[in-house]
Amino acid sequence: MNQNDLFSEIRTGRIAPVYAFLGGEMWLKRRALAALKDALVPEGLGLFNYDFPEKQATLAELKAACDTLPYLCEKRLVACFCDEIMREEQEGLAEYLGDFPPACCLVLLAEEEKTKLPDGLKDLVTAVVFKPMDEAMMARYLSREAKRAGVNLPVKLAARLCRMAGMDIARAENEMEKFCAYVRAGHAPDEDALRRVVTPVPEYNVFRMTDLFFVGKKAEGMRLLCEMLDAGESPLGLCGLLASRFRAMVRAKAMLSGGASAEAVARSLGGNRYAARKAVEGCKKFTYEYLRRAYSVLHESDVRMKTGRMPERTALEQAVAKLFADEADV
Repeated sequence: MNQNDLFSEIRTGRIAPVYAFLGGEMWLKRRALAALKDALVPEGLGLFNYDFPEKQATLAELKAACDTLPYLCEKRLVACFCDEIMREEQEGLAEYLGDFPPACCLVLLAEEEKTKLPDGLKDLVTAVVFKPMDEAMMARYLSREAKRAGVNLPVKLAARLCRMAGMDIARAENEMEKFCAYVRAGHAPDEDALRRVVTPVPEYNVFRMTDLFFVGKKAEGMRLLCEMLDAGESPLGLCGLLASRFRAMVRAKAMLSGGASAEAVARSLGGNRYAARKAVEGCKKFTYEYLRRAYSVLHESDVRMKTGRMPERTALEQAVAKLFADEADV
């Protein structure tokens, strides 16, 4: 089962007695746990019917929590981090789950990024694998959450918010809440509202900056670079982001020249789909030789910064000026 199946089942009241939340997306695991709590534990009774010690539990602690009877409701909800139990007390856990108390719902959370249950538990536990959201999934999620908050956030606009806020779901949700508050104050839910309230991550501004340079708006591109540096962004970090973009374009150009389709190239690049798509689009504007040379310029700038041969800001500004000089062979 994946996270979407779980949320659907919770909404329809089909709740298993024991879950194992697997995978690396801890934020989503906590959201699912909160949804289970809302479904099972009456408001105001969490102190008696919800047990989550926020630490690795022993099997004895787990049993004590699950064997406690619920108070004024049908089931208690017990959650615990279970990596140590899975490693050291798996047989005892399997034996206990074979006769699990019906008045409890148990959630075993794996802090490690495992995605499979031990064989001895597969028939006793409903495993849910939480995978990181891609841009499309996150955009749909933010659009739904905004609707619940009384604000219309179209999926296309939510995707723009994702690119601006980055793929950290907790951060993106926080920026969505800022957007909703701004709209509820009487402003239109449009791109201008996003620009006014969403704080862009450096990756997004690097894309904006390079796009400005690519269309010949060099003064605006350099101004944006200075704004990022004045705001405290690390020159070394920005250099790394620029190098990453040119490295992706070098790879995309080589694959396109070899006859691969744009769709196949984007899939091969992997990672963020928006970044992959931008790499495919951007590489078409330049020769392979220019892209390789640009990447080399950024690599040399990185070396100058790390060895102290030049102040970091100066090295980055010189590299960017060289990349997008009028005489660049594109």
